[in-house]
Amino acid sequence: MIEEVLLPVDDGTAMVAFVARHKKLVNPPGVMIYHDAFGVNEHFKDVAVRYAAEGFVAIVPELFHRTGTKVQLPFGDLEGCRPHTSKVTIDTINADVRAAYTWLTENGVARDRVACTGFCLGGRVTYLANAILPLAGAVAYYAGALHQPAYTALAPAQHAPIVMIWAGLDKHLAAADRRATADAMTAAGKVHTQIVFSDAEHGFFCNDRNEYHPAAARQSWALSREYYRTQGLI
Repeated sequence: MIEEVLLPVDDGTAMVAFVARHKKLVNPPGVMIYHDAFGVNEHFKDVAVRYAAEGFVAIVPELFHRTGTKVQLPFGDLEGCRPHTSKVTIDTINADVRAAYTWLTENGVARDRVACTGFCLGGRVTYLANAILPLAGAVAYYAGALHQPAYTALAPAQHAPIVMIWAGLDKHLAAADRRATADAMTAAGKVHTQIVFSDAEHGFFCNDRNEYHPAAARQSWALSREYYRTQGLI
């Protein structure tokens, strides 16, 4: 079951978020789930339900709350995305992830039991969240722009060992870019895991997209669950 909450953000805005949880759990872990460039759709709510079934309090915040409410765009409509994605900056992400983290820690989740996962734009958000918050886990799917200096500079600040999942046939992210991200974390002495599904395309985890790759989606989900288990979250 999904519930809708409204979170105050410290820049004076308010952010809609969607929550899935099993209310009878004691000391549950929490997970922030961040959407891609097309907004919070039923797929991301389903991901939250899947995490809730694993025992997490799962929250899916709307990163586009400064440019609209409950923004959903058709997959592939990159032009339609730009008015929204262009307003998502490092500063707005910092404010938004702190708001979601605060909500989790005020709703039954211990500060040392919060994780984060995200996809594309949300993968970038996951990397940033892991740099500014004391996360216990982070899984980033096909995260764009992390090879840029503003992001590689945050490699030394990464808290949890991060799992980064990539698509080998990705037309949006160059192999050299993902290697640059990995190299930055290695140079910073950070623990990280880089997984490439060589026969998958960008967006392969989403079963509502043409790029859906069932085998890669299942394997990446299993790897994520095992990672969270080793981190003591499930």
